[in-house]
Parts: sequence; C-alpha cells; structure tokens
Amino acid sequence: MDDREMTLGLAAAAGVTADAARIAPLFDLAPELTEWSLNPASDRRGTLRISTWTRDRAAASAALDRIAPELRAVRERLLGDDYEGLGLALRTEGAPSARWWALTADGERQAARVRDAWPGHAAEVDRLLAATGGPHTCAGAGIEGEQRQTVYAELRTPEAALRVLTLAEVRVSRATNLFFKGILGLEPGGRPWPKVWVGRSLGPGGGWKFYYFARGDELRRTDEVLLDAISAGPEQLAPWRLLRSVTAGPWVQLVGLTVPEAGAPSFTAYLART
Repeated sequence: MDDREMTLGLAAAAGVTADAARIAPLFDLAPELTEWSLNPASDRRGTLRISTWTRDRAAASAALDRIAPELRAVRERLLGDDYEGLGLALRTEGAPSARWWALTADGERQAARVRDAWPGHAAEVDRLLAATGGPHTCAGAGIEGEQRQTVYAELRTPEAALRVLTLAEVRVSRATNLFFKGILGLEPGGRPWPKVWVGRSLGPGGGWKFYYFARGDELRRTDEVLLDAISAGPEQLAPWRLLRSVTAGPWVQLVGLTVPEAGAPSFTAYLART
C-alpha cells in the first residue's frame, strides 16, 4: 500500500473524510517523506493532518498552486534551503485547511526571512530566539490558511527549554509534567537530552508547541509506551493499528505537546515510515 492509499485508509480509521482529488497534489509531487499527525476528534486544528516533504522546488510550487495558491507570496518570502512541506488538515466537522512549511539548516537567514515576511511578529520572534539561544537556533517557519503563522526553533539544551517555558508562562499540569519530565527527562539526573523543537504560533488558535523527536533517539520508548503515555484516543489508535498491520514500525516519529493561549494542553502523535 503506497502513502496515497494509506492516507485514505487512515482517514477512514480516524473518522474523517479524505477526498482523493483534494489530497492528490500532495502525492503527485513524489515526496521524499509522508507524515500523518493525529489529534483527538475535538481538536479544531484537525483530527488527521497530512504533510508531504520534498526538496523539489518546481514540484512543490506546482502542488501549492493546486491546494493553496494564496500562499504563493509568503512561500517566496520564507522558503529556505532544506525541506519544503505541504499539507492538509482534515476535520470531523468543517472544511480541510491547507498548510505549508519551510525548514532550513541556516537559522540566522531563516530568522531574517521570518522577520521580513511577518514584521508584526518580529518582536515576538526575537523574544523566542533570545530564549532558545539566538537566531542560529531558528529551524523553520510554517503557515496554515493565511492566518496562523508559526516559527520553529531548536531547544538544544535543558536550560534553553527552561527559558522558553518561563517565557511562555507554561503552567504545571499532568500533561506538561509527563512531556517535559517523563519523556524528555527535564529534571536532575534525567535522561540525556534528546532532539526537541519549539514552535511559536501566532494568530487565531495561537500558542506554543513542543516537539520530541523519537526518530533518531537511541533511548526512545516503543510506540505502545508513547501512545499510552499521551492517553491516545480512538482517533489516534485506530490509524496507528492500521499502519502496524502493514509493518511493525516503529511508526511514532514525533510526539507534540500543544499549549494553546486559551484551553488545556493536548498531545499529537506524528506517524511516518521509518
């Protein structure tokens, strides 16, 4: 089963509708990587979110013209030197929304592009990057539906994570304790620090996002342990079981914690082929 067929099966398992014609541009660009992120059905960001990644600029441009031509101008201002991602967020209720990302290995240039593209957010971007260690930690940028803009940065040390938690005024909760202490080991004598990113989202539905990269982590837990830790619901477990029926995996490549400006923290499971 290829990733296009897999996406249709995952949508059915998650209880959302995926129109074959609507998702076609994501796969017609022959992506290097397909990723599926899974949220609870109640999450307004989407229950199943598909992203495909490529370095082929011409193919990505053509695909974006098909799914979200209104994002062309911001793409030209933000595009970096590494992966480019295109995506769709599918919901149990409501229309899908288009998404786009630029990743980079040159953080300082990416930070400058973000400030240029979103001058109204420049001060907030500077505050974030001061906490993460400087512009060189900037890892990319993304946008959804011309409204929610996100800048991503690496959290290379536990100290940087603590500075960002203070900046974001993240409150102690079961979810934040589980993520930062249980998964990342952010406590005295904790595990070696893994790869972690932060995303600062601005606009409607804005807030903070933290990403643990299970992919490449020699000390990663199993899929089962990670999904149990985040109390994955049926909309997350059913698609994962479908993937596991294809191959053993592991399929969980990232675990995300979203801390919205209003509302309770929530987890996202990001699945992809190894």
